[in-house]
Amino acid sequence: VLIGCVCGWVAIPVQHGTLLFALKQVHATVRARQEIPPLLTEVNTVDSTVGEDVFIVQLESVNSLVLHGFAGTHKGTRFLPELDRIAAHGVSLPFLLASTIQTNRAQASLLCGIALNIGAPLSYAIDRMTPLRCLPSLLQESGYDTQFFSSFWDGGFMNLDAFLEWMGFDEVHFGNMMRDGDAVYQWGFDDCDFYKRVFEQLRTSPVSD
Repeated sequence: VLIGCVCGWVAIPVQHGTLLFALKQVHATVRARQEIPPLLTEVNTVDSTVGEDVFIVQLESVNSLVLHGFAGTHKGTRFLPELDRIAAHGVSLPFLLASTIQTNRAQASLLCGIALNIGAPLSYAIDRMTPLRCLPSLLQESGYDTQFFSSFWDGGFMNLDAFLEWMGFDEVHFGNMMRDGDAVYQWGFDDCDFYKRVFEQLRTSPVSD
């Protein structure tokens, strides 16, 4: 079973030094993409002999450059003081090199192995994905039932419903398992309510045994 939760954004300040730093990151990623793939073995099969469940949880994050005052101040006040406050109680990585940004690009990277996915989002161009084989379809061939759950209710957003079905998910859920009274916000359902409903759905699934 594969689980995903969708809703996120990335904020990058526009100071010259920050942009120069970001460009250096991109250059390092391009070089790594050229040098690393020849060292990797082609793997097209999923080996599972004991029937383990597989969970993949996609979490959204904020660029660390907007935290801890890195984004700068205005008249002595930090631009994003509330994010600083929240980050003080969470996990903050001062430097992390990712292969892409944004929800739909990240799904293509995570599930289809597309490195440095910073071009046009492939969720809008599924025909370009045809030569690829993504993890959900590989798991299907190994006997898995594949389900995707999103905490955001609009499957048409970023064309994700069609994109995820093409990847090989047997079922794609965009909030249809939620109940009246569950907390909901502009960008999706409350995490606690969302995961509660996900596991209720999985327990009643015909393949949950």
